[in-house]
Amino acid sequence: MMDMHNEAGGSEGLGRTDPATGDVYPAEWLGSASAADRKRFLVGVHLTARQLAALEKYRASLDDEVSRPQAIRSILSSWLRQNGHV
Repeated sequence: MMDMHNEAGGSEGLGRTDPATGDVYPAEWLGSASAADRKRFLVGVHLTARQLAALEKYRASLDDEVSRPQAIRSILSSWLRQNGHV
């Protein structure tokens, strides 16, 4: 990931945007982590037809065009945050 900023240009507020992907992360997730700690890892998953259909339905409901990986990251991030894992 590269240097991250929110839309206002700072690191406070709702979160910080990864300019490489457009993903927004709460500022406290990144803290003072070094670039090495923010390295991305590819995780491949198989989806059932039902899961894929639900993912596509979710993507279609969004205002912006979102890629499958972006949608999956968004869903996972939201779930982890809501369940106190991050």
